Amino acid sequence: MGSLDRLLTYARGDALSPTQLATLAAEKGMDASTATPTQLQSDFAAAVARALDQLRATSPATLLDAREVGRARLPSTVLGLLSHAAEHTYRHVGQAITTARVIP
Repeated sequence: MGSLDRLLTYARGDALSPTQLATLAAEKGMDASTATPTQLQSDFAAAVARALDQLRATSPATLLDAREVGRARLPSTVLGLLSHAAEHTYRHVGQAITTARVIP
């Protein structure tokens, strides 16, 4: 969810906030005991709702606008970041479904 939030922040042309940077640092040390499945599901649903709101508000005229990503200011576009956010989310949803089937 943090990566989705960060990618959408870059798509808006904004820099990461101190809260987002702290979340990124905390993600590196996460383990299974940091949240319940119910809390993860709720947080994920909220993150997707925010992403869909931003997607609906994105003007098609801005899709090819240049954006910079990260401290290295890597070049991208609004469309590239939205596509990457969708692909990243899709991959993690697949991982969650597989995990839920393996670990009842």
